[in-house]
Amino acid sequence: MLGSAVLTLAVTVPLHAKHKARLYDLKTGEVFTAQYTGNSSFGSGHGKITIDLRGKQLAGEYSTVPQGTVGWGSVLTSAGMATGTGGVLSGRQEGQAIASGDGEVVQCEYIVSSWSAHGSGACRDKEGNLYKLMF
Repeated sequence: MLGSAVLTLAVTVPLHAKHKARLYDLKTGEVFTAQYTGNSSFGSGHGKITIDLRGKQLAGEYSTVPQGTVGWGSVLTSAGMATGTGGVLSGRQEGQAIASGDGEVVQCEYIVSSWSAHGSGACRDKEGNLYKLMF
């Protein structure tokens, strides 16, 4: 009698892994770092973000929603990276982030792939400076 073998594959995904992002100042070319943590390896969800911006330490949160969000797109539009959104892309998710500290506030909007958890977007600080966001 032939026996059957069962192969079990266990994948461990850290629930609060730290991920890195970069903000590129669109006027000066300076590059700033950010870190975010979350409970999903697929790009959606909610978590914390920290940004080191010109020596100022900012902390806040982000939220990524499958199938888009209401009122999304004003930062990308002001950065000249979009004039609106349309069409359907498989695995596309939209998100927003905000971080503050040391008298500074940064607001971001981004698009992330649920397939790779990589994305890009735009950020704006309270003075109106614009940044390209890459992660």
